[in-house]
Amino acid sequence: MGKWYAASASGAVTYVGAGTGLTGGAITTTGTLSVDVGVTANKILQLNTSAQLPAVDGALLTNLNASRLGTRAVSSTLPSTGQILTWNAAGAQWDAEANAGLTALNGDVGAVGPGTLYTLMRVGAVVYVSWSSGF
Repeated sequence: MGKWYAASASGAVTYVGAGTGLTGGAITTTGTLSVDVGVTANKILQLNTSAQLPAVDGALLTNLNASRLGTRAVSSTLPSTGQILTWNAAGAQWDAEANAGLTALNGDVGAVGPGTLYTLMRVGAVVYVSWSSGF
């Protein structure tokens, strides 16, 4: 008692259909079914050899944990109101920091606002200034 035994039976599978996500068509005697993989509409995504998703539009993905930007770590510390994401070279990761605003201008600089002011500066000199009121 307490065990299951296979009953004597005979018969054969006479039809297997390839439903959603499968290819290979209907099989009545022998054949192969395959998973319909790809990166286009109505395909099953297949991870690459590094267990990563292929390059697809992930705009509809939700509840993601963005622990990396590119190959760089993102701090897991919760940001405060008004903080922005900045690069922390000492910690070699992205951190939330207070927005310190503009503290220096180096090289070629352009500015856009209610009108447009474009100033081209080189070492020790303003080379070009242009203003458009936008009205």
